[in-house]
Amino acid sequence: VCSPDVLRLEVRAGAPTYAAGQLPDFIMSVTNTSGSDCTVDLAANPMSFEVFNLASYERIWGDTDCNEPTVTQDIDLTAGESRNFALNGWSRTTSAPDECTDRADAGTGAFLLYGHLGDKVSEPGTFNLA
Repeated sequence: VCSPDVLRLEVRAGAPTYAAGQLPDFIMSVTNTSGSDCTVDLAANPMSFEVFNLASYERIWGDTDCNEPTVTQDIDLTAGESRNFALNGWSRTTSAPDECTDRADAGTGAFLLYGHLGDKVSEPGTFNLA
């Protein structure tokens, strides 16, 4: 089993800026930085994305607020291997844990993207909504 301290998480949006009506894609790269092969248990360490408003640092959306994690099986990573996981087409609407109705438009501006793997959190990526 991969210990969280040997995994590096990196996130990015598919583009620096999304025009009105374009739905953002998010990519998380998971890298095994150890010298040996290991397995990530995604059932025990769910993978998720969160978006924060850059100006207010308010959490405005999380992909597991209203949906179960999309990848739940074990993933095997060889020593030094990176694997990418994508979330395609964020709706540009807000959510909160178990608050999935009356979702508001996220608006425009600069946003921070975080990736989570269990308790491990990536450094933020940035993107803009026009």
